[in-house]
Amino acid sequence: MVPRTAVFCPSFMDLKQTVSDPVSDTSARAAAVQLALYREAGPSGRAKVAVELSDAVRETAIAGIRRRHPEYSEREVAIYFLRLVYGLGTWP
Repeated sequence: MVPRTAVFCPSFMDLKQTVSDPVSDTSARAAAVQLALYREAGPSGRAKVAVELSDAVRETAIAGIRRRHPEYSEREVAIYFLRLVYGLGTWP
């Protein structure tokens, strides 16, 4: 069993910031093209993109956990990830 403190990670809510003017690395022209492509893709195409992005973010987060904690078993990585996503309050 992993000690609760061994896999502590802040929840998203602990990391939130107030940003009045968000920074973007996308030009207005590129954003317009992207919006047009999303509209053209329709609901199912947009859902597919959302699922692919979600999978990529999850895989990146898990890779980061493994890189920071190479000693963790697959179960410990999964616990850390779930605590990261859902917060510590959901665990006994």
